[in-house]
Amino acid sequence: MRTDDMFKEMWSEAEGLALKIDVLVPAPDSQLESARRRKCPSKRLKDSCVLGTTGDKSTDILTIGQRLRSVYFEVFDKFCAEMKRRFTDNNGVFAGIMASDPQSDTFLDANSVVQFCTMFSRFGFNLESLRSQLPVAKNLLISEKVDCPEKCYKYLCSMDDTFADCLLYFKLVLTIPVASASSERSFSSLKRIKSFLRTTMLESRTSNLSLISINRDLSNKLRDNPMLVVDEFGKSTNRRVSFIV
Repeated sequence: MRTDDMFKEMWSEAEGLALKIDVLVPAPDSQLESARRRKCPSKRLKDSCVLGTTGDKSTDILTIGQRLRSVYFEVFDKFCAEMKRRFTDNNGVFAGIMASDPQSDTFLDANSVVQFCTMFSRFGFNLESLRSQLPVAKNLLISEKVDCPEKCYKYLCSMDDTFADCLLYFKLVLTIPVASASSERSFSSLKRIKSFLRTTMLESRTSNLSLISINRDLSNKLRDNPMLVVDEFGKSTNRRVSFIV
């Protein structure tokens, strides 16, 4: 798809659609109206041999077709990179989620589940115990004809002492977010944080203010009850903590 022929085909389709709704389509070989003027190099470098760009960009005037072609290739490359990051690089996560479905051929497959739980080891999985629980839980759930991960979790809740790690696995699968909407909403808060009066903030300060704004439910609790921080600071042996945000 990353070819000139594909770009020409998409251009033709877009042109045909624009004509149907009476939208004027410029000729692809026409020049852009907002072409930048050539930057004049510094007079101090007049008699010098400059090997770098010194901040100067290319001054070649592109046509509308050339500009849209470069945008098309740039968008296509970013799309492919994002698809690789989300799906190819996260095969272990998707395999672990798929193993929680009783309709899947890899239902409670030991390798998939253990690999998935290893990625989230911070939740305190006992992998050896999990390996011993998986075959028993699989046979039990298949015999009861449970047909979805949510029902698997509810069924195993009555035996939480026996299948503690399996329950933790199903709980993790059922609570993994399926969209990036919350992350995208977090980026919208940067408009309020990095305002015109804060343009000179460094990255560390911007990051700290973003965390406070995004996790405002936690920051509000600390504001209402600052003794939580004071008590934690009093228990700490290393009290060299920077409170500058």
